[in-house]
Amino acid sequence: MDIQVGVLGPMTATVSGRHTGLGGLRQRAVLAVLVAARGRMVPEDRLRADAWGQTRSASAATLHSYVGELRKLLEPGRPARQPAQVLVREGVGYALRLDAEAVDAEWFTTLTERGQHLLQGGDAAAAVAALREGLALWRGPAYAEFADATFALPEIARLDGLRLAAQEDLYAAELSTGRHAVIVGDLEKHTAEHPLSERGWELLTLALYRSGRQGDALGALRAARRTLAEELGVDPGPGLRQLETAVLAQDDDLAAPPAARPASAAPRPAVRPSLWPPAPPPADPDGPQAAPVAARPPAPSDAVAVAAARRSPHTPGTPLVGRDRDIAEVAALLRRPEHRLVTLTGTGGVGKTRLAVAVSRRLADDFPDGTVFVALASVRDPALVLSVVGHAVAPGAQEGLDVEALVVDQVRGRRMLLVLDNFEHVTDAAPAVARLVAACPLLSVLVTSRAALRVRDETVHPVHPLDLPSGSRTDPEAVGSASAVRLFVERARAVAPGFALTPDNAPTVAAVCERLAGIPLALEIAAAKARFLPPSLLLARLDEAMAADGARDLPDRQRTMRATLDWSYGLLGEPEQRLFRRLGAFSDSFTLEAAEAVGSGPEGDDPVLGPLAELVDQSLVVTVTDRDGRFRYRMLEPVAQYARTHLARGRAEAWAAGHAHAVYFLELAERAALEHMGAEQVRWLEVTDAEHGNMTRAIHWALSDGSPETAGRLGWALWLYWWLRGDLLVGRRALEATLEQPLPAGLRSRVQSAAAAMAFAQGDFAAAGRWWQQADADGETAQDVAARAHALPGIGLVALAEGDPGKAAALFRDSIPLAERAGATGPWLWSLIHVWLGTAIMMETGPADAVPYIELGLASARSRGDLLAIYVALFNLSQARISEGDHERAREHLEEGVRLSEQTRDLANLAYFLDTLAVVEDAAGDAVRVATLLGAAQSLRESVGSPVYGYYQPDDSLRDAAAVHARETLGGAAFDEAVAVGRSFTFGETVAYAVRRP
Repeated sequence: MDIQVGVLGPMTATVSGRHTGLGGLRQRAVLAVLVAARGRMVPEDRLRADAWGQTRSASAATLHSYVGELRKLLEPGRPARQPAQVLVREGVGYALRLDAEAVDAEWFTTLTERGQHLLQGGDAAAAVAALREGLALWRGPAYAEFADATFALPEIARLDGLRLAAQEDLYAAELSTGRHAVIVGDLEKHTAEHPLSERGWELLTLALYRSGRQGDALGALRAARRTLAEELGVDPGPGLRQLETAVLAQDDDLAAPPAARPASAAPRPAVRPSLWPPAPPPADPDGPQAAPVAARPPAPSDAVAVAAARRSPHTPGTPLVGRDRDIAEVAALLRRPEHRLVTLTGTGGVGKTRLAVAVSRRLADDFPDGTVFVALASVRDPALVLSVVGHAVAPGAQEGLDVEALVVDQVRGRRMLLVLDNFEHVTDAAPAVARLVAACPLLSVLVTSRAALRVRDETVHPVHPLDLPSGSRTDPEAVGSASAVRLFVERARAVAPGFALTPDNAPTVAAVCERLAGIPLALEIAAAKARFLPPSLLLARLDEAMAADGARDLPDRQRTMRATLDWSYGLLGEPEQRLFRRLGAFSDSFTLEAAEAVGSGPEGDDPVLGPLAELVDQSLVVTVTDRDGRFRYRMLEPVAQYARTHLARGRAEAWAAGHAHAVYFLELAERAALEHMGAEQVRWLEVTDAEHGNMTRAIHWALSDGSPETAGRLGWALWLYWWLRGDLLVGRRALEATLEQPLPAGLRSRVQSAAAAMAFAQGDFAAAGRWWQQADADGETAQDVAARAHALPGIGLVALAEGDPGKAAALFRDSIPLAERAGATGPWLWSLIHVWLGTAIMMETGPADAVPYIELGLASARSRGDLLAIYVALFNLSQARISEGDHERAREHLEEGVRLSEQTRDLANLAYFLDTLAVVEDAAGDAVRVATLLGAAQSLRESVGSPVYGYYQPDDSLRDAAAVHARETLGGAAFDEAVAVGRSFTFGETVAYAVRRP
């Protein structure tokens, strides 16, 4: 299928030659984010944050709905059960799988690079054709609809820069074909629009001079000098100065366009540097290679460190896994003249050196004067870096007093690639490297470092861990598609040839890869143990296995994951080491505010922002973006475990960090708990989503530290979140563990009510009844009205679920005065108790007497914007309307409830609504919708695993009758097929179908 997506102007799409509308702004934004990612997977949370910008982020269900719509637009006619081929699910997010020719921005990039290479190779006419074709793709500003969107800004900047370079390459190519007089006007307009582009001024000057306008050429040079001085306070660069001299001298070389000489014809230096890596055979550009040509040894007087630095790296005999995209992107950067200093950054063991090796091989033909590899791990003094480079480039050369000048002389005029490996401990030499690049216009430098150099004109390419498995953990094919698993399996087979992924071991292998965060070095070390440890034992003893040595031919600092992290930790100053240890208190990601609360120490006076920035620079902490576009920070799991090990060595520091962590997240959880009951419910559920790992970690710390009150308050604050998100087992275990320790009676009553709610949602009514009975008794002992206001109606819920509506109604009536005196949570309870009372009355006497109570609860809930109480009331009203035979009013209640369930992502609640909506569709005679809705409800209920809403009392006989009618109408096969369609729906697709969303 022919798909074309355009972002070089207003966003467009064509499918099979026909223009395709892309929906509303948010749906278009989802596609734009994926296009801007250039084929990379975008995690779901990042996709939502980017597409919705600084406004409140959408729910996952809304995103899934938009993704489903985009899939229909981009792949019309794709069967529902066939996996998407264009907008695909990968890991924890989505990616766009389109060829370069299918996206105008990518095709423009390809044509621009092609034109540049043709121009450098001397084929100016072909360069003109390629560059004109590329520039013609522009229909307006890139990502025109998203010019202010954070996600688009880097890609807009890249494309605008590329467009400027392409336009100037086109002018240069046209000058080479003798069109100087024709393009003078265009160049005058170009310099007016881009007055700070020195190359633009050079091209205009040359065009004027070749048109016989020497005076105007000198005037252009004066205008350039004046503009640069006024705008930047700098003098013209060497190119403009040399051109001015040539114009004044009427240099013959300016008179006619010289034939462009191919790069390979550049003069060769008298002393040839060692070439590394060797040129690859055409059939396998990234496969294993022979050892690199050995460099001529340095003079005997050279320092030992210099000799070590020139040693070629370990040449791997195994293929590089999961880095094809990185290789292509870094190679593309280094082919561009504006990206001649590229730094590969990433945590220790992520594979920066191996990536540099592969990139060097890919670029062998682009650098005719070779690639020089300089290993800097043994060089301790930054002042020696240029000396090391000089000896590597020209072995045996005498340095003299000005080492920098000597290296410049050795390198200038040579089109070569210099690889500087392990730069993180000599970053003070970064300015010297930047000056070297500036002074040598044909030199490109590729640096590997755990921290960026932070110099002008540096391009940083982060090297991320390998992709982790997503989806099914029992399907070997699905698990094995993740690059982290592929690497583990390949290395395991190298030591245990019979090793294979099976349905039995795939979940364990996936867990090992996740524990190791996809870090290649860690995966290789772990996989080496496969010769004597099956995956299950490896996972159980992973920490012990990772402490053992890795391959003997690796550097000492990479023989174990711990050695790699020791190296990184040793490079930190004391403030950074102190913060690094304290950040071990966190689980998963954290905000800057949380880092300051924990990292500033007991007195709150230890700096955090500066040391945190350094940890990010050193790749020990990585940044992620939350749904609101704000930065969060996290450590990869092996790094976090290492930090915790260091933190545990100092008991006082470990306690202080754990205590500060628990205090911070207790305050946040208690604030969120009240918000979960009000108008900001959705936003605060998302806040708790992001912080849940740290909140549960705080509970475990409090229990192990002997602070059960902190654990109890946290559990009480989180119980409604656990209910809404279906984390029932997690919640129940934490709450029951807390109840094993002594608590004050009032807090104990609350924790018992929370534990009862978890048991009730799981369908364990007996345990729920016991906990609520004890909670009511403890609340009465403590004379805690608010605690009893939560316990007494719980006892009524158990009576309702067990079929005793009379007892339930009496308990609910007794609970109303308690709710009215319960303080902050009283209005929330008051709404729900009235709805529950109406439910009990409806079971006893019918809907007429019940509806007024339910409507009272609904009105209260609406006044507070409480989505949970609203849809609980709506469900019960829908039951009343069905009993009255008013199916259309029932549909209205149900569709509103479905939409609200989408906002809170309440799967269990949605399943009840779908079942009841099927009853309404049965009354309307739509058998296909009946079967499809029942299938979707089955799937949701299975994913939750518990009934949760035990106080819903629908007439199941109506649902069963609807299913029988639908099967009789459709026939068995068609009915089963419709059920299967419903079961295949995503959450977003289910909601859209239920409310007939187009």
